[in-house]
Amino acid sequence: MKSKYQFILFLLALAVSHQVYAQVQNSSDMTRAKAVYMQRLYPFMQTNCAECHNEKAVDPAGPVHSNTDPNLAFPVFSKYINWNRPASSRIIKAVQSRHFCTDYNYNCKDSQKIADEMTALVTSYIEQVGGSSSVPATPTGSSTGQATGAPRVDQTAQNKTPSPANKLLFDNNQIVPKNDSFKLKWELNSVRTTPGSGLLEMRAEFRRYQDNYFRIESLSLLSDSGTTFEVQGVSLLINGQPTTAMTGFESIDRSIYFSNDANSTFPDANLMQLLLSAEKPMLELNPKDRISISFNKLVEDKSFPTKLCKSNEMMTRAVEVFNSTRGQRIPPSKELCFAMESQIDIQHPRRSILIEQNQALADQLLKMIQDWIDAAQIETTTSDDINN
Repeated sequence: MKSKYQFILFLLALAVSHQVYAQVQNSSDMTRAKAVYMQRLYPFMQTNCAECHNEKAVDPAGPVHSNTDPNLAFPVFSKYINWNRPASSRIIKAVQSRHFCTDYNYNCKDSQKIADEMTALVTSYIEQVGGSSSVPATPTGSSTGQATGAPRVDQTAQNKTPSPANKLLFDNNQIVPKNDSFKLKWELNSVRTTPGSGLLEMRAEFRRYQDNYFRIESLSLLSDSGTTFEVQGVSLLINGQPTTAMTGFESIDRSIYFSNDANSTFPDANLMQLLLSAEKPMLELNPKDRISISFNKLVEDKSFPTKLCKSNEMMTRAVEVFNSTRGQRIPPSKELCFAMESQIDIQHPRRSILIEQNQALADQLLKMIQDWIDAAQIETTTSDDINN
């Protein structure tokens, strides 16, 4: 009996020693992986990614894989590596999409150079470190609707599908074709409140990025002039189900002004098509998937709730912004000011639709828009002080 217990204790000791060895081996592998990461990847990402992916980012977006502390940055970075298929690594797909330019108007001039260098660095890192079996593996699969490579993606799935009885859910049997690019549209006339009012329509343009992943190039609202709509939370549903990862459209909260000013953005059109968001997320789609669209709120307003067009000075600033994009001179007007304001993200100016549509002038426009926002806030504060 005594020898039996001794044998059991021996087996337990052997198991514990094997576990300790594995932990040491894993620690050794991770130390090596981190050393390779620190040599070139960490400095590169601090230079090119920290603006949005750092814990101190003024305008944060997505995972904090570029934390100032490398001990915190490294494990986050490692989650986006595919050791078995480097080209499928989410961090490579993200940088190859050049999302920092297309979605955030950042570093557009050097976007291709940054994408190529980052891809080479990550690929080299995987080749150097990937042979270590103890390096944590990363899931290789992607569920339907996963926005691989898309910035600002909230991985939390939506809690429920909007009810079919919801008047803000629109289906119209929009089927995904086999094409590399396609457009879909949804008629939204049921939310119009003005008698005899014109068409209201949502349009989306899709372009194949890789395999079955499609980038949503644009999501826009089309309506007649002289109309304002308040739009909050736009969701895409695939075959009646919410996408696995959020697209960024769910956080839309805008008042959109369709100007009827003869000198405005669309001087010759009765129907105007305005971009809803600067986001360009990706979705995994298969031929014959049915795409529906829903809104948290879509209301036709009688007036535009302005924050930037409360004085003649602010209207003059709006005209200066407009003229810089069109290379022409027109007089100030309230309608034009509203049209310009509806294309500006006051909280995150760099993400303004006006900049998205004029990327060649991004730096110039960003400064003009920021100066306009600052002047409007000073004007409001001064007015409040006087009234009090």
